[in-house]
Amino acid sequence: MLATDGDSILIMPGNYSGAKVDRSLNITGRPGANLMGSLTVAAPGCRISDIDITGPEDDSSISLVSSGISVNGCNISSLANAVSVLGDDNRVERCTITSPRAIEIAGAKNAVLDSSISGETAVIFNRTWGGQVEGCSISAQRGVVLEECHDSSVANNSFSGSGQAIVLSRSQNNSVSGNRLSGEMVSGIDDFQSIGNSHSNNTISGAQVGISLRETQGGNITGNICQKNQRAGIFLDGGASNSLRDNRLWENGNGILLQASAGNVLINNSAFQNRYG
Repeated sequence: MLATDGDSILIMPGNYSGAKVDRSLNITGRPGANLMGSLTVAAPGCRISDIDITGPEDDSSISLVSSGISVNGCNISSLANAVSVLGDDNRVERCTITSPRAIEIAGAKNAVLDSSISGETAVIFNRTWGGQVEGCSISAQRGVVLEECHDSSVANNSFSGSGQAIVLSRSQNNSVSGNRLSGEMVSGIDDFQSIGNSHSNNTISGAQVGISLRETQGGNITGNICQKNQRAGIFLDGGASNSLRDNRLWENGNGILLQASAGNVLINNSAFQNRYG
């Protein structure tokens, strides 16, 4: 490759094989630019825009292994994992992503913004921090999963699916806010063995449980709307020292269901037309 750091490359319509980008480039595709194979981006500050990327069966469609990379306006599909993010401070924005495991993130401070994502699991963060998923439309069995993560944000997304919309497992000090979650879900928000997470102003309908706090402590559950959830709008199982405030709960099995829980605070919640308040 003759390009040097800072150069721009325009990809003309056609089919291209996989590649590795090891220089800081601005790569833009014209309509009809198709990459068939894996794209590995290993240089900081790269910009990848408007390319259709179809990965192989046994590898990621695109791997971001450096920092400060932007992937914008791409259509990405795979039979395996569509996007793998190992580096820090990268952005996936305005993309359409279809894959069983759409986006897997292991680096810190990575963002997925304004994208359309479908698959078995849409976005999974693993043992990292400072992540962001915002403004996305998600259709999946599991939407956004945070495993052993902290100080991350899941905000203003829409979800439809049959499993769990947002999952926090052994995670702390994360924010889940302004999401619209609907469908025949197991749970809208499932918070397991976590500490200090905030769930605010989410709208959840059609699940077995709207918000589930299982062995979770110090959570702040504020201003959520839970409607027509089969078992409960909000369910605490083994939860302690959580604050439930200003939530609106109606047409659920139970408005708020407490089980094996202690030291929780309930203030100014509105529960009506539930089987049990």
